[in-house]
Order: sequence, then C-alpha cells, then structure tokens
Amino acid sequence: MKRNERIAAAVLLAACLLAALAYKGYESHLDAQVCHEIQEEEKSRTKAQEGDEVTIGTKDDREDSPFRGTMRVRVEDAVVFDGPDQARKEFDGWVEDAFYAGNYFSEGRQGEDFDLVLFRIHVSNVDAEPRHATKLGNQLFMIEGVAGLHPCIEHAYLDGPGTATKDAERGYFGIVPGSEGDYVFGYVVRRDDADKGSFTAGSWGYGGYEVPLAPRDLRGQS
Repeated sequence: MKRNERIAAAVLLAACLLAALAYKGYESHLDAQVCHEIQEEEKSRTKAQEGDEVTIGTKDDREDSPFRGTMRVRVEDAVVFDGPDQARKEFDGWVEDAFYAGNYFSEGRQGEDFDLVLFRIHVSNVDAEPRHATKLGNQLFMIEGVAGLHPCIEHAYLDGPGTATKDAERGYFGIVPGSEGDYVFGYVVRRDDADKGSFTAGSWGYGGYEVPLAPRDLRGQS
C-alpha cells in the first residue's frame, strides 16, 4: 500500500472511530433522556386506593398526557367473572350492548383460559378535552386513557353516559367539561392473572394514577 493510501486509510479509520464514539454518546444521551422522562412520569402519577377520588391529567398541554385538562375519578367494586354468561346473571346492571369482546368467549375458544373483570368508576370532567379523534373523526375519550387495567388482554365492556356504540369506536365515550357520570369498565384477562387476584387500574400517561385492585372472585358460583 502506498504512503498516500495508508494516510487515507488511517484518516478513514479515525473518522469511523469518531463517528462510533459520537453515536455511542448520542445513544447514552437518548437513554438518559428516556430514563428522565420515565422518572418524571412516575413522579406525576398519583398512588391511590380503591374508593379514593383522584385528580388526573394536567393543566399543561403535554403530548404524554392522555387528554388535555383534568378529570376526577373514583374506581371501586371490582369483580371477576368466568365470562359474560356469568356476568349476565350475577352483575347488577349488566347491559348487553355494552359488551363487545365476545370473540374471546365463543364456543370455538372454550378451552382457552380467559376471564372478565368489571369495575365501577365515577368520572367528573373538570375541564378535560380528548387529545385525538377516533377513526370516525369524533373527539372522544379512550377507556384506557381514563382507567386502564394491568395486566389485561384488552378492553371489553363500557357502559355509561355518552358511550360510543359503533364498532369502530368501541371503548370510547364522551363527557363534556363540567359534567359527571357513573360508568362500568370491563377487561378480558388471562385466568392465570385472575387466579393471582391482583390488578392495577389507572392511567399511565403524565398526570396519571394507580389504584391496586383485588377483585371479588365470583367465578364458578353460578
């Protein structure tokens, strides 16, 4: 290799090393930034108990908040059922049209281990507005942004004022600022998780909350 070629190769190698170091530094910066954002979100999250009234959301217009503005919510009376057949008999106030996850409990999936958790939630909209539109272009609140359940498979039941009934908007509801209402939220869960008897309801964006739930287990009682 000629002298000029050796110099060019050395320069190229040095440039590659500098680029790698710069990228590594950029990665470290991103990791630190992500950690900081996670810590800030956790600090903003209210830890509460079942039956407590919790203020959620933020006055700031943050993209990591589930909606603009604030709400007050109170989660209570969580129950776990074998599925919709039992809930129809045992749950006071069951509304058939509010259930939309029958595919998990169809005859073809009888051998699979799914259960249904329902809980009541009172929602008071202080000044909150939805952040995003639905697929149909309507401004509504997403069930998981107000009271999600962990662990779960997906939301399955929503009853209360302003709930959407079109298939493309299942799991959404509307509640205008200054109004309040009583709702029932429901989620499909794995039987293994229901057997453990420990769930967390909440909203996990900035300004969210966490409420530990130990649902009354009514499985096998009808």
